[in-house]
Amino acid sequence: VHGSDGEKMSKSRGNVVEPLATIKKYGADTLRLSLVSSAAPDKNINWDEKIVLGSHKFIRSIYNYFLKFRTGKTNPRSESKIHRVIKGVTEDVENFRHNLAVIKIRQIFQYFQNNIPDKKNAENFLKMLHIYCPFITEELWQKLGNKNFISIEKWPKADESKINIEFEKEEEIIEKTINDVNNVVKIIKDKGKSANKLYLYSIPTEKEIYINNLNEIEKRVGLKTEIFSVNDKNKHDPEKKSLKAKSGKPGIYLE
Repeated sequence: VHGSDGEKMSKSRGNVVEPLATIKKYGADTLRLSLVSSAAPDKNINWDEKIVLGSHKFIRSIYNYFLKFRTGKTNPRSESKIHRVIKGVTEDVENFRHNLAVIKIRQIFQYFQNNIPDKKNAENFLKMLHIYCPFITEELWQKLGNKNFISIEKWPKADESKINIEFEKEEEIIEKTINDVNNVVKIIKDKGKSANKLYLYSIPTEKEIYINNLNEIEKRVGLKTEIFSVNDKNKHDPEKKSLKAKSGKPGIYLE
């Protein structure tokens, strides 16, 4: 770890970061998570206070989430998601790709914001996070009603029979669509305009994908959304944006 100036830490340069001071201010879990999040272990990294603040915010979000946690219901889509993450994190940890493992852990936690997991999958999440944040996960493990220590629990095992590749494809389509919409929103804002509603026009075979993810789309783009198939007779499409729809790329109209 180099100083924030990119140089090797030394007292003469005045760029030394004292670990104990960081631990006292943010906690040991924050420091551990920050270090593994920054880069691969075989690469040099520059100390960045923003990464520490981001890690601290993430840990606080997890703590607050589990303080109010009420177990949810599982479903095939959630099961596929969590087991895909368990498989990916396991492979990353085994190959010392800890920065990539942390990305996957962050992504599944974001998913949990709108898809409350059952107790078992909430525990699987804490088990994966435990190797990076042992103190907070031990406390939260107890708050879930467990009497033993999470540190002696077995690592979660991915059940590949529950991983549905179709769900993964749908997720990629929705993520790309949300990014496309947000880019269009940014473009019209740069022109001094604004939008209050979003219309999406999909090919007929993909309409259900967008309908099933309507809540996620509306939350991520911040717009009330209506979804049409390109062959819907009564669709609202004043600028004929439906003509631009392709597989995995719906037509977009804002007004």
